[in-house]
Amino acid sequence: MVWGATCAAAQFVTMAMFIQRFWFSAKLVREGKIGAGDVMVVFWACLIMTSNLQMCIAQFITLTKGKFTTVALLTPVEESSAYIISKHPPPILPFTV
Repeated sequence: MVWGATCAAAQFVTMAMFIQRFWFSAKLVREGKIGAGDVMVVFWACLIMTSNLQMCIAQFITLTKGKFTTVALLTPVEESSAYIISKHPPPILPFTV
């Protein structure tokens, strides 16, 4: 549930920024400050960047799930290792050269 909400929020923000950029570019073209060709170059660059960012976000979510799963798996192992060592400390070996 949390992962779905995170992904949905990221998708919404990305698309909202994309729409805002396109609207502002159209405003600048109407005012004559930039040309339509410049807008199209930026439009396609932003479109490619947005699609790549959306693909990366999905992978980051997977990596985060893996990180939390690893912590959940290693915590009991580390706790049991600490318990065993406290009950039976390893022997101290003399230093030899």
